[in-house]
Amino acid sequence: LSGYVLPGSYLLIENIDRLSRDHVLEAQTIFSRLILAGIIIVTLTNGEVYSRQRLNEEPYAMLMIVLEQIRANQENVRKSQLIGDAKARKKQQLIEHGVQGKPYTRMTPAWITWSDEATAYELLPDRAAIVREIFERTDAGDGADGIAKNLNRRGVDTWGRRAGKQKANHWRGSYIRKILLSTAPIGTFTPHDITYDEITRARRSTPTALVPNMFPAAVGEELYWRVKIGRAHV
Repeated sequence: LSGYVLPGSYLLIENIDRLSRDHVLEAQTIFSRLILAGIIIVTLTNGEVYSRQRLNEEPYAMLMIVLEQIRANQENVRKSQLIGDAKARKKQQLIEHGVQGKPYTRMTPAWITWSDEATAYELLPDRAAIVREIFERTDAGDGADGIAKNLNRRGVDTWGRRAGKQKANHWRGSYIRKILLSTAPIGTFTPHDITYDEITRARRSTPTALVPNMFPAAVGEELYWRVKIGRAHV
């Protein structure tokens, strides 16, 4: 009830690679900290039991752990490479041939949806109209915070990201700025490569090559670029 695991407790895992697939130094640190804390680790696939007492009496058992952690990390690297290669091929096919009747992603901007019936991305008319209004008002000199306040004053409904997800209580200037910074209003998709820091495991998202005309445009290019250029000089 205190939130602490008592020494002598058992940790059951399918295999040692379920403990961590990090590089062997990080994985070994996790394993050692658990053992030194008095936790007994049991791997269910082979029935091995690792405890502080056993490893003191049979130090060579550590070799099995290290070898398994090396194998698990190499397997993880191989899978990541395969996934990365598959994503790269998919992106290149998208750039060269377009959507071809299948959604590249269903994680679309809030004013765009994928239609299984039309086998194409489509604008949500009411939301697309708000996107156009945001660009038109920015072009006329209104600021993001002022636009958000006006939408709130008019009672314009906010957008839920996906069905079942809670919507924001009100419009915010930060979200208006996010729309203005996006390439999606003119139909351009910006894929991102996701990586993780080896030490902190922090998620990093890096934009890659743009894919023009993947989405239907909510804003004309002349207005879009006029706003972009104008904001760049603010």
